[in-house]
Amino acid sequence: MDMRELRRNYSYHGVVYEARLLFRRRSGIRLSLRRDGTLLISVPVRASLSSIDEQVAKMMAWVERQTRKRSEERERPYTYIKGQKVETNLNEEAVRAGYAEQAEEYFASRVAYFAPLMGITTPYRVKAKDMNSRVGTNSSRTKTLAFSLWLYHFSPEVIDSVVVHELAHDRVRDHSSKFYAIVLQYCPNYWELRKRIISHAYGEDNEQG
Repeated sequence: MDMRELRRNYSYHGVVYEARLLFRRRSGIRLSLRRDGTLLISVPVRASLSSIDEQVAKMMAWVERQTRKRSEERERPYTYIKGQKVETNLNEEAVRAGYAEQAEEYFASRVAYFAPLMGITTPYRVKAKDMNSRVGTNSSRTKTLAFSLWLYHFSPEVIDSVVVHELAHDRVRDHSSKFYAIVLQYCPNYWELRKRIISHAYGEDNEQG
């Protein structure tokens, strides 16, 4: 897969937005507005810069609206719970602690849904915990599936993609093509959902395309 990346600036109504273009095997353009105000744009690997600029130009009005909206909301603290924006006066640590039990119950319910669907009979325990570098783990030794509390910020379909990923390790421990064949069987848009995690696109209000 071509993994080219390119830094580029886009200007709209006098405001300059820094952008990072990711060239991937895809059919269209997907733009995410990150919390730091920069743009993360996934584009077709063979797309020309002129065609990319033309498509991005059509999205800049949305970027401007979202930027203004975030500026107006800055005085009203918020977080995301399952992809939905929720106002809160708690800091991130307190949010995760407050939703830990709810998150664990939700993760367990999704494991209970997908496990029989995938033909998995291992009696896994499900845990929600703070994890710095992973969104999920599968321990064959302790028969435990652990999911990051941070994952609870994302939409249900993103959470499901991680649940399927970890359950697939019941069949294949590594990340071989055989492993991903299982993942894609139960989550066909896995790679698109993975990009949302990478770009911190918690809800529909911070992605476009």
